[in-house]
Amino acid sequence: MLRSVKYGLHGAVLAGLAAAPLVWTSVDKSVHLVVDGHAIAVHTTASRVGDVLQAAGYRVSAHDLVAPAPKSAVHDGSRIVLRRGRLLHLTVDGRRADVWTTAPTVAQALSELGYGSSDAVSSAAARLRSAIATCAPAAA
Repeated sequence: MLRSVKYGLHGAVLAGLAAAPLVWTSVDKSVHLVVDGHAIAVHTTASRVGDVLQAAGYRVSAHDLVAPAPKSAVHDGSRIVLRRGRLLHLTVDGRRADVWTTAPTVAQALSELGYGSSDAVSSAAARLRSAIATCAPAAA
């Protein structure tokens, strides 16, 4: 009987060793992360989008756009898009307005807000970090 227990334990250990790579490949995932238009390939064992972003060093704020949603499940080959929110300081008709945007450029942000390129009088930055733009209504 002692011999059968010994063989049974050896068999269980060998089965566990043989199954471990199969289990690991189902846990380890290759994910395509696109942050502000820049693609990054990451390997992760995270099960949720938010966990992948956190492990990659990104903190998601209320002004950021994340697709799919941070609580969504991650699978091998998943694509995650993060567009970080930026604060845009505008002066429109002499009044200051602060607007959050995920647009990558001042021109695109102004376009999304309904201002044409001819409406902008001055712009502090072509690429957004925190920009100041002065806008005037288009001449009729």
